[in-house]
Amino acid sequence: TSAGCSSTNLREVTINEAKFALTGSTKADKNQMLHAARRTMNWRVTDHHQADAGAVGICAFGRLFPKEPVR
Repeated sequence: TSAGCSSTNLREVTINEAKFALTGSTKADKNQMLHAARRTMNWRVTDHHQADAGAVGICAFGRLFPKEPVR
């Protein structure tokens, strides 16, 4: 394991999952990701790497704390 992390704590987030989480589209380009991070999420990101990291965070949060089904 890397850096002492248990493999049960690691989860893969695909590029398409991250794009969809932030923009609602799996076909978003770097500029669309940056725009969504700045305008939609109101994040103060300076480049597309930071926007991508935020998108991965959205995916991870959704997996750790899934929404309860509405009944």
